[in-house]
Amino acid sequence: MGVLSDLFSGKKRREDALDRLKMRAAAYAIAGMALLNPMKAGAQEMTDSLPQKPTTELAVEKTPAVKFADSNVQALADRMMKTETGKTVLTELSALKVGVRVTSDVPDNLGGYYSPSKKEILINSSCSSDLQASILVHEGTHALQAARGCRVGPYLNMYSYFALNKAMEADAVKNQIFAADELRELGDKGPYNAFKRDHSDLIKSYEAVKEKYGAQRDSVAKYTMLSYYNDRSYVKNFYEDQYVKALQTFVNAVSKKNPVPVMNFNFSEKDIIDRVCRLGGKAYMNACDTTLLQSPACNYVQKSTYKALEGVSKDLAKRVKKDSTYVVDTSYKGFYVVNTKGEVNKEIGKGAVTTTADPAVVARFVSTATR
Repeated sequence: MGVLSDLFSGKKRREDALDRLKMRAAAYAIAGMALLNPMKAGAQEMTDSLPQKPTTELAVEKTPAVKFADSNVQALADRMMKTETGKTVLTELSALKVGVRVTSDVPDNLGGYYSPSKKEILINSSCSSDLQASILVHEGTHALQAARGCRVGPYLNMYSYFALNKAMEADAVKNQIFAADELRELGDKGPYNAFKRDHSDLIKSYEAVKEKYGAQRDSVAKYTMLSYYNDRSYVKNFYEDQYVKALQTFVNAVSKKNPVPVMNFNFSEKDIIDRVCRLGGKAYMNACDTTLLQSPACNYVQKSTYKALEGVSKDLAKRVKKDSTYVVDTSYKGFYVVNTKGEVNKEIGKGAVTTTADPAVVARFVSTATR
């Protein structure tokens, strides 16, 4: 059966189909735009569409043994375990029993990805060992996010799909930078310099934040994470475009014969902060920081993206069976809209969405997830 047919088959087949759809969507790189191709320097999130039960931070041994079957992965892990951030991520990753492989079975535009359904990280073998080392921390962060209940997919409304995805990527990039810089301070400059070559603006922002806040680690973490949103062209050309194509793929699979509960679950900014902005049991953002995620600096999409989401919403409304349980997804109207000049157009988007899902709906979703 084809990948779209598999979406509506048994659970295992559906999960495999969703993985393949995500891989296909992620492979839509912008041809020739090497500057915007992050995947020799950072990695993108590959997830399935099933929500995950939130968990507390993992309890680990005082002197953890982090072992991987792949000798190449073990060499990367040994390198990053020398850093505070790398040790925290990889120790929890080991406790989750997530598999990791360095392989050529990764699209050229990706440095790696994490598959929650398979509990496996794949790292692109064509990347340098310096890049692979920081990618391991990046993708390991995505595995920890999934364990805390961060699962993206078409069960989310469009606003949450974008907002959660971006926050997860911003957090993973933050950990990648932290670990690379901590290793640099120990005399191993390779991962930091490799990341800097492809993401000079992010590194400039990080270094400015670090100089301003110094030993205030939580503040450095918060503003490094938020600096990810500043590169609007990068976010647009790689992330927004891919998210739109993924949503269009899912909507194309929906019909009156295959009505599925899509695009109706909301993650508030508080939910995102609670589940994303933490590491090793410690939060680096809190409830009062929701205003930052709701601001035009973070809570935006490009005008072309907004129009595309408007089209997705209308297309879905035509495809699904009209009944009392279906509500047209207009959550995309919660975004600020940025024009080609980088200006916020308040006449289109209305800004932050603050409503959350009904508690009974939340309970129903999380009760179906296991780990």
